[in-house]
Amino acid sequence: MTGLRSDRSRSAKGGIVVSDPIGGNGGVGQSASNGTPGATALGPPLPRPKRPLGAVVTSAIDSTRTLVKKQVELVKIEMTEAVSVRAKGAGMMAGAAVMALYALGFVAAAGAVALALVSLVATACLDDGPNAGSGDSASAREEADLTVSAASSLTDAFTEIGLAFEKANPGTAVTFNFGPSDGLAAQIDQGAPVDVFASASPTWMDSVQDDGPGVTGRADFAQNRLAIIVPADNPAGIEDLDDLTEDGVQLVLAAEGVPAGDYAREIFKNAGISRAALANVVSNEEDVKAVITKVLSGEADAGIGYVTDVTPDVADQVTLIPIPDEVNVIATYPIAVVNGSQEADLAQSFVDYVLGDGQQTLAGFGFLPPP
Repeated sequence: MTGLRSDRSRSAKGGIVVSDPIGGNGGVGQSASNGTPGATALGPPLPRPKRPLGAVVTSAIDSTRTLVKKQVELVKIEMTEAVSVRAKGAGMMAGAAVMALYALGFVAAAGAVALALVSLVATACLDDGPNAGSGDSASAREEADLTVSAASSLTDAFTEIGLAFEKANPGTAVTFNFGPSDGLAAQIDQGAPVDVFASASPTWMDSVQDDGPGVTGRADFAQNRLAIIVPADNPAGIEDLDDLTEDGVQLVLAAEGVPAGDYAREIFKNAGISRAALANVVSNEEDVKAVITKVLSGEADAGIGYVTDVTPDVADQVTLIPIPDEVNVIATYPIAVVNGSQEADLAQSFVDYVLGDGQQTLAGFGFLPPP
């Protein structure tokens, strides 16, 4: 499956990116470290006294001067002894000794300088302290990307929930991959890096749980009702389910396997109109959003979709016709963390947010509370 990213992209950390289904998505959890069982809490180590940089350099120079002075004194003594030696060979040996002593003096001086440099490095390390660089590390830990694959019927509600979640978790960027639940489940089963999966049907959550990487923290978070959706002017005069069986009616559904398509076929079966209604189907779409698009474009007289798909931006262009409760299907939406997520803790936080504060947002978009 392929998809295109929306123009709604973020220019800086913390902005939402909305995308259609793609071949794969990415998403590191943060966990607090616990003490070792049985360990004694000693508290933070006492700070070591720090020597000023100038004092370290001065000490090194003084050490060097002292060593050189001692070597010069030794040289004077050797020169005096060399003069008193009459043998030429002895004089040559004394000269060699003098040169050796000079060499030793310079080696000692070099050693003192080296020690001073080591002291400087140690002092710099102490100045940085045990938390040196921790600011950068903390910053890196605070920033995280979360990838959420969600049913296309959740597009508007989850986009708003994502913005609120980012605000509540500074440094977090949520990327949504919206599409048909069956297609999203297939992507996850094939290894797409997804942190959270929100399905419009338990069937496809079961697929990821049983045939894919598995899930954690699964919970139902919403329900949805289906309805007949027709153009605002309703050219075919559709008033109820039976009208969908009339000759010449052009009906569009989501494809089999897509939750909205399976629910529509179940409704027809409950109403006893499967054969006649399915005979009028002119198009099977990849998701419920595409069903609405067909109705809006005038390519269909009617479609079956969720009541939540009639959003404010299209409310004046379509009409909802209720389906009787005795034959209707109530869709249940599960959500879970996908096993193997590199942001498991953050992913669970998102799931918890949907189950908590997100419920008000979902209700505002027409979703029913979970069973």
